[in-house]
Amino acid sequence: MEPANYLTPIQLWNVNDFEVRLFQNSDYLEYETVDNRDGKAIYKNSVNINGKTAEQAIPILKNCRIIIGEKGDVNFCHNYHTWNVNNCDVQLIKGADDLTWDIFCNLTKSSSFHSLKTSTIPSTRCHPETVVIIEKIKNESFKDRKQIFRLIDDFKLVQITNSDNLKEESKRINNEIEFEKRDLFIKKTQNVCLASFTSGTVFSTLMPHFGYGTLAFVDLVGKPALVLGGIAATSMTCTLVLLPLCPIICAIKYFWVKKQCELSASKIDLLIPQKPLLIEIEPKITAPSAMDDRILVSKFTWAVTLITGPKGDSQAHTAIIIEGLANACFQKEPPDGQYFIHKSEFNPPVISRLYCATKFKRDILLGIEKSETWMISSEKVDAMMRLIDQERQLQEDILDRGEKVMFNTWGKKTMIGEDAHSCFTWAREKIGVLGIKLVAAEFTSDVSVFEQFKKIRLPETIVTIPRAYTNPLEYYHKKPCVVQI
Repeated sequence: MEPANYLTPIQLWNVNDFEVRLFQNSDYLEYETVDNRDGKAIYKNSVNINGKTAEQAIPILKNCRIIIGEKGDVNFCHNYHTWNVNNCDVQLIKGADDLTWDIFCNLTKSSSFHSLKTSTIPSTRCHPETVVIIEKIKNESFKDRKQIFRLIDDFKLVQITNSDNLKEESKRINNEIEFEKRDLFIKKTQNVCLASFTSGTVFSTLMPHFGYGTLAFVDLVGKPALVLGGIAATSMTCTLVLLPLCPIICAIKYFWVKKQCELSASKIDLLIPQKPLLIEIEPKITAPSAMDDRILVSKFTWAVTLITGPKGDSQAHTAIIIEGLANACFQKEPPDGQYFIHKSEFNPPVISRLYCATKFKRDILLGIEKSETWMISSEKVDAMMRLIDQERQLQEDILDRGEKVMFNTWGKKTMIGEDAHSCFTWAREKIGVLGIKLVAAEFTSDVSVFEQFKKIRLPETIVTIPRAYTNPLEYYHKKPCVVQI
């Protein structure tokens, strides 16, 4: 190969202390890597253009980003997308063996390269099912372009951080927050521990098989505890849930707690994995729930709620309300990413369709009651909706034949009437497919005796009362809300 120094470069790339020059030499292309500190070329080689002509390859190469190896060798990488976050230009490029984050800091004018697999973490707001999707993107995107475009279209970069920043943030917030009330939120390598502390007696539910069990939690908190299997009890109230996350995820945040819970610097060090940079991502588009604007839905997590009617006989009627952003992966309508409300009910027959948001807001003002709202994977909720739609079609066929759809106002388990569902027992059975178990409503001091009477739980062999499982919307507004998108 002839030396390239007598040719004029047709493209230049500058990466930190190095410059890469691209030359066209007759019918082939070559490059050389120059160390700008002394101006000497440290590497020269031809460019593999995969059967293309030089004229065909040049415009492609000019749009490439480059990764420089230890010897000065160059990998020309296709740039899929560019984000701007934390005063950095972040580009997703395809290297030889992995997708890579190319992070160019506009302040220092320097670049660094980080594997998509090991440097991408879900934000603290991500639902466990969304974390699973992020893991799928990380593991499959190198071979599956659909996962790359899913990342680009459906997710946003929240921030660029590192372990040192996490340490400093934890120290700063620890110093600023009042002694009297604080919540502890910890993300642990391989797992995420969600701990919410208030006053009273504590018990925490854990899943020790993920490798971070009760004893580790007690050791971390440093409080006297009674440990029995997966249950820990201390002098504070907490709910602790462990979920598997990507290996390098880690964050410590403090909010409000009744009693002080300090973490020593040494324990913080143990929690922080030593990785250069972490790219935090979460779903790009979210929308607030019509019933509680603190709850956010996305394309990946939908809100599932049972409601009872606002007045008269409708108070004994139950429907399933689903809120979310449409996901074109398994929905034909509404358009991808659009907020929707879907209502399913056994009236009879089964009615399941999109519900007008304006009409629903009117129902809210009239005084509907609701159950707890569950955030569930959109894919799982869609599967439930398909089962409901199949039942709807079967019942329409029954009516078309002039037959009667079986219905029992008293409920499925009652000894009275036909062996058939009421609207409530039907709805409860359907959301049970999602693993949801209803809990009876609580009486509150602001509920009238008449309203409390409508919430009395009688044996289901007699009757199932829908409003025994719902409360006014205001009741839930007073409770803490954890955002999961």
